[in-house]
Amino acid sequence: MKRVSFVLLGLFIFQFVFGQNTFKMVLTSSGYDDGVAAFRTSDKGYRVIGNTSAYGNGGKDIWVIALDSNANFLWQKTYGYFFNEEATSAAINAQDQIVITGNLTNSIAQTVNYFILHLNLNGDILLYQQYGSTDWDMAKSVSFFGDSTFLVAGQSFNGPIAGFSNPMLSMIDFHGNLLWTSYMGSGQAETNTDISFGKNQEIFVSGYTLTLAEEPDSSFLKSYDNQGNMVWQSVMPQWKGALLSIANFEDSMIIGTGFRFDTLNPWREPIIIKANQSGDYVLLQDEKQNGDSYFSDIIGDTTGMLLVTGFSTVYSQGLGDIYTGKFDWMGYWHAGSTVGGHLKDTPGNIVFSPYDSTYLSCGTTKSFGVPYSAILLTQMDMTTYFDTTTVMNLVSSIPSLQTSPVVYKVYPNPAQDFLTIDFGKNVVNGNLVLYDFTGKIIFETNGFNGKSLVKINLTSLKSGQYFIKNTVNNQMITTRFIKY
Repeated sequence: MKRVSFVLLGLFIFQFVFGQNTFKMVLTSSGYDDGVAAFRTSDKGYRVIGNTSAYGNGGKDIWVIALDSNANFLWQKTYGYFFNEEATSAAINAQDQIVITGNLTNSIAQTVNYFILHLNLNGDILLYQQYGSTDWDMAKSVSFFGDSTFLVAGQSFNGPIAGFSNPMLSMIDFHGNLLWTSYMGSGQAETNTDISFGKNQEIFVSGYTLTLAEEPDSSFLKSYDNQGNMVWQSVMPQWKGALLSIANFEDSMIIGTGFRFDTLNPWREPIIIKANQSGDYVLLQDEKQNGDSYFSDIIGDTTGMLLVTGFSTVYSQGLGDIYTGKFDWMGYWHAGSTVGGHLKDTPGNIVFSPYDSTYLSCGTTKSFGVPYSAILLTQMDMTTYFDTTTVMNLVSSIPSLQTSPVVYKVYPNPAQDFLTIDFGKNVVNGNLVLYDFTGKIIFETNGFNGKSLVKINLTSLKSGQYFIKNTVNNQMITTRFIKY
């Protein structure tokens, strides 16, 4: 296929109808794009979640692309504000709702907070809210939990171990209320990486401890109840490394993957583990590739096979490729493939599609002549085969298809007597809630409809940290401020 000239053609959409069941597609803009996750919807369409620097409101923004059942372009939307928002994980439920989590970097306040973005099938915002405190709170994984809550796993520097990474697990309801946050772990510096559930709604979490240099050390599995209390923690009995992903397997087992550090060479080697729901390891399989490699996501399909996606420098056309491997329940390799080009390509997620018994993987590529980086989407059959023709899809910036997020300024911050919220235009449908750091509501008002500026009297408040939750035009945004 002839390579597309981005400079001459500008921004527009290439559309293709796929007669075959497998494909490899590059979704790109004119900037830095990352592929985080991809899913099939109940109408057999596709939703692709990533990040882009080309569109949106500055820095990086969350990017959602919709494709129809033939993988033709439908629409794209960006979500974000003035700072860098980057998605790190996403999930989909049976109602075709998507939840995305990631991190917002505020370079002025020098903080990192995480967010929840809840969307319907059309990309309309059901909830957008930020969480965190004065230091870094970072999300690595998100999942639906039941019919009305989300779970977010990650790490926080605001926990009980001051100045170090605390393992973070948070439950948030569909209204954006933070129900609880657990920092429970071994008492060492840790990070939680992924979430899975038992047959009785037990919460299982993977992760790893960190050295003083904030590098992966030993891996672990944990079990929590639905109130955030840790039931058990099981440290992997061998290998220094990290457990990055876990999933349910046939209702009674936990499967997981990640990497270990090679003891004789300066690289990572992939691993696959299997444990029962009491945390006892029944399989610790070293999937040695003899070069820097890791597995980042694992699933089980309907045939009882294990599918992983990851990164390989060994099975690569260049500096590193996205690797997909198929293993049996004992960890023995059955099939594998790599996608990518002559530059470095890194993995996102992998999912199994029951609609046509295919595997869908998403990642990031710097190959195929893209300007900087792009989303790489691959659909494979049950043998991990895919059509090797690369389809280039240069996604255009169509204003009518992008969201119009509510953007406002809060000043001064820190504040002493009064705080001003400037919406820039008259608010049509708004609600404001002010609450303290414990979640206690100080006051709530609907009285700013028709206004573009709202002033809040702070003279009766004690010094400390507070939050404003604004709901405007069905979008929910939370802002932190300091009263001194």
